[in-house]
Amino acid sequence: MSRQGVYNWLARHPELEEVRKEAEDSLLDIAEGHVHTFVVNGDAKMIRWFLDRKGKDRGYTTRVESTGADGGPVSIETITRTIVDPDEEAPE
Repeated sequence: MSRQGVYNWLARHPELEEVRKEAEDSLLDIAEGHVHTFVVNGDAKMIRWFLDRKGKDRGYTTRVESTGADGGPVSIETITRTIVDPDEEAPE
């Protein structure tokens, strides 16, 4: 059965939504188990990935937020540059 067929079947049988949710949760449990195994075995990439997502309150993150003074918006100023040819006469 195609994926769309499954979605159509679930739409016609909403009582099966709980079964779908349980299957999804079961797969998530398996994935979390593998993450745990990789971290316990010292896989550096997995450790970094895990800390980026779960260790934010301990300072492990690659996200950087920039704000202006006192947490306000960032102010951007425009600088205009004029190039002067020293061989030309200055306007009066």
